[in-house]
Amino acid sequence: MTDSTTTTTGERADILAQLAFARHFLRNTVQGISDEQARLRTTVSQRDWPWAD
Repeated sequence: MTDSTTTTTGERADILAQLAFARHFLRNTVQGISDEQARLRTTVSQRDWPWAD
């Protein structure tokens, strides 16, 4: 049996840790919402953002 675990170090490990952290909070944020709720757009339209033109 071979060990397929790869150890990451340095910048790559830091990036992977940050992605895991962000994924954790995103998954907790959307936990329990329906597909319909997930498809809804935010309440603020882009035209209300002056920098979005």
